[in-house]
Amino acid sequence: MNKYSRIIPNFIRDISHDRRTDLFVKLMNPQNKHMIIDLGGGWIGEGGFLMKIMKRRKAKYIIADISNYHSNNALKQGIKRISLYENKLCHFKDKEIDIKLYNSVIEHITLPNDIVI
Repeated sequence: MNKYSRIIPNFIRDISHDRRTDLFVKLMNPQNKHMIIDLGGGWIGEGGFLMKIMKRRKAKYIIADISNYHSNNALKQGIKRISLYENKLCHFKDKEIDIKLYNSVIEHITLPNDIVI
């Protein structure tokens, strides 16, 4: 393994995240008043997709994930975090969530499409 074997994949991932972030912001136009839920958004490291969105637009963010691994980091970033349980729904008031974000997670969802979407 040479010294570039880890740098190049990270560089490509960062370019991909930047492009997806630009597209998300352009198409969804998140605003301060919006509530955005990131389903399956357990990882919120500095280079993570949600963090890139947060740097570009202020809004109210919720992370919903089956893992509690990054709970403390979410709280430090001012992100509300809720736990997901397999085959159970999250319950929110009608129109409480303005934007649902499924970043690289849709293949893991086990509920029927008519319930999730």
